[in-house]
Amino acid sequence: MGFFEKLVYHWQYVEYAEFDRSRVSQDRGIKVAHGMCTVYKVEAIKAVMARRIATEKLDCTLYDVHNITEDYELTVTLKELGYHTAAGFGMHAWTDVPLKLSELWKQRVRWLRGGLDTLWEHGWNKSTRKDILNAGLFWIMLSFQILLLNYALYDIVKGVYHPNWMFILVMSLMYVDSVYTLRYVQDPSKWDYLVRITFIPQIFYAWFTIAQLVCAYYLFLFKPNQDW
Repeated sequence: MGFFEKLVYHWQYVEYAEFDRSRVSQDRGIKVAHGMCTVYKVEAIKAVMARRIATEKLDCTLYDVHNITEDYELTVTLKELGYHTAAGFGMHAWTDVPLKLSELWKQRVRWLRGGLDTLWEHGWNKSTRKDILNAGLFWIMLSFQILLLNYALYDIVKGVYHPNWMFILVMSLMYVDSVYTLRYVQDPSKWDYLVRITFIPQIFYAWFTIAQLVCAYYLFLFKPNQDW
């Protein structure tokens, strides 16, 4: 594995630890019961199938075959039916991750686009409102980051080098949060520390992630037919 492939791998390795971190706070309402390893109650499966039939989705199995992030759609459906979705922290699962940025881009845009499709399909309700609000919060935070970056670049261009305390505060909080995630990484290596403690690689990856979400919104709004 080359240097850049290792970097891409460990970006994702620490990112998956971030997913675990969020699951700790979500208790019995995790956002996604991931397709890589999820166990369902038989009664829950029967309830989903009954709902598919009732809504005339007769060509669907347990998963909605028309949704490109079928595990998220199924999770939302289970929540709407009154079931809890929890993480089993004593259970371990392994997955292969893309090692090329082009492949990672395609995977993540599909995940994000499928999530937007799911929220649109299910609409505003008790099970989706938090995710819909988070989707809106993304644009507020993105605008705020662009504004701060604009101020910082303006000062540099004008040759004004007084400290922008708001920019410094935001970047410091981002750095602390980025490094804190390392405590959730299983058996962290020097590469995991590299991508977070040096921070520059993580900033690049964060903006790469933002670009994916912007692209997903574009596809959601203007390209209604997307497959895997």
